[in-house]
Parts: sequence; C-alpha cells; structure tokens
Amino acid sequence: MAINNFGIDLSAWNDVTDYDKLLNSTYNGKSVKFAFLRLGWYDKLDSRFMEHYNALSGRVCIGVYLYSYARTVEAARREARWLLGRIKGLKIEFPVVFDYEDKAVLSPKLSRTEYTAICKAFLDEIRAAGYYAMLYCNPSFLESYADKAALLKYPLWLAHYVPEGKQAQYGQKIWQFGTFRPEGVKGAVDANFAYEQIGKAIRADGLNVPAKYRLTAEKTVYAWEADEEKARISAQGFSVSAKKI
Repeated sequence: MAINNFGIDLSAWNDVTDYDKLLNSTYNGKSVKFAFLRLGWYDKLDSRFMEHYNALSGRVCIGVYLYSYARTVEAARREARWLLGRIKGLKIEFPVVFDYEDKAVLSPKLSRTEYTAICKAFLDEIRAAGYYAMLYCNPSFLESYADKAALLKYPLWLAHYVPEGKQAQYGQKIWQFGTFRPEGVKGAVDANFAYEQIGKAIRADGLNVPAKYRLTAEKTVYAWEADEEKARISAQGFSVSAKKI
C-alpha cells in the first residue's frame, strides 16, 4: 500500500501556539496535508474545535471525528445527527469519522452484533447525509469486539502504533502510526499517513456537499390577516407571495 500524504489530528488536548509553524513542520520530509479535528463527544463541542478549524480551513484538507460513548444504536444515531448539525456550513474536505475506542463502551462487553450495529448506525447516518463516512478503531476492536467483515465494508482509519511494515492490514485508507512533535505546538500530536488521495476522491464523488431542498407551503388567510402573516413568515427567512382566491 503506497503512502501518499501525511496528516495530523487535533483536539482540545493540543494547544497550538503557532499554526504557521505547525504547518511548516515536516515528518521525514513530508509536510502536513490534512488534519482531523475532534468535533466533540456525546453532544459536547470540543473547546478548541473552532479555533483549530478557523486556523486550518483552506490551508489543509479538514476532516472531523466524534469520540463516541454510544452503547445503543439510537445513541449512535443521535450522536451522528448532532455532528451533522454542527458541521452544517463548514468546509469539510476529508472524512467524517466515528471514533469508537473508549473503555467505557468496551468494558460492558456487548455482543459483536451489538457493537457492529452501533458503528453501522452512526456511519449510515453520515452516509445518508451525503458525507464520506469512516470508522476509526484499532485492531483489537476489529478482532475481538465486532463483525470485522461487516465493518470493513466502510472506509477505515486504523490506529496501530507500530513501525512501518508492521501495521495490521485491513485495507485501511488511513493509518495512525504514532506521534510527532512539530513546532508551534505544546507537546506531541497524533501522526497519520493516507494511502489514497481521499480528498480528491471525495470531490470526484460529489460528497461532503449536503443536498439542499426547496420547501414550499400554502396557508389561506383572510384579507385583514394577510399583511401580518406575510411579515411573520418573511421574518423566518421565507419568500412570500399572496394571491386572491
């Protein structure tokens, strides 16, 4: 699997003091081409998400991930819908990711069927909204907790901190291999390689550009109510016309 691009992921744990220095840093001669930003967890927004987004948008391809605590299918769907509401209007050029790894969700030891259904519920919501959905997990989750064959039908971002050539092979699109210490950041950041030109593929498939709908409605009112109703509806952002019947 040929390695193409190098990227990072950031959350509130990463205090960036100089984004220019961060982006000018290289790993083995490779500059940062993409960044995954933690949007949040549950329905809690990451305290540095907008800071990271505003500083990096338009400079590198941005993807987002939600750190999930879902233990049911419905909880996963709620998380996905919350995420979709938060990224509306943002420029997301890389995958939208379900990060499923926390001990709080793995310690109950649900069945493989249940864990698989939870992941699928989130990813299917993201797909249905027109985004490129991706699963983030480690080899242990795939081998010990889930239906590996079912989940590998989705693009995979694999977390496996081993030397090059030792990483598990699941057909992953992205490999999180460790950390590095760039300039402009207090401490280390997670480091990743992308095996494919994912941003290009997303653009080619017309993804990450949610569909828009034109809504129309009718309401019958008396003449003396018309002006008041037109003003009320216009205030909600609708175009209003009236016709005598």
